[in-house]
Amino acid sequence: MREKVQRTITIVEASYHAHYSLEKSLREIELCALNAIVIVNRHGLMLSGYAVIAQAFMGHTANLKKTASHLYEATASLVQSQMRILQYKTYVDDLRRTQEVMNIAEEIYSSLNNKGKTYAQAMSAEKVKSVTPLQQITRGNRKSTGNNWRAGIYDHQRLH
Repeated sequence: MREKVQRTITIVEASYHAHYSLEKSLREIELCALNAIVIVNRHGLMLSGYAVIAQAFMGHTANLKKTASHLYEATASLVQSQMRILQYKTYVDDLRRTQEVMNIAEEIYSSLNNKGKTYAQAMSAEKVKSVTPLQQITRGNRKSTGNNWRAGIYDHQRLH
């Protein structure tokens, strides 16, 4: 993923430098052509051949600028698409990781739920086991003389 981001950044930087270099070169050509036209106008007909060449340079410069602007738009669109693709890939990776975490959490929940059921069954079994001794203790208390609870326990022990 980092390599793709780095590659996209490299493309953006290269595009920017190419755009800057081309614009600078075209400005220089246009300036030279304009200077040639000014010189031709000052010196008259004897330099008229240069005027034709200078105007041709100006025309070609305008065409190159127009072509370059289409290239810049296409490059910008390409870079934007690449950045969106990387963004969507990041979203997909994040969702995949979230799904993995959710699957693990679901397994943990299932395990905890099973443990809870096991403990609930053990608790129910212990409750059932504790009913009989509790009944014997309470019966023993009724049979014993007085309200002494120890006597009930002793009676319970004699019964068994």
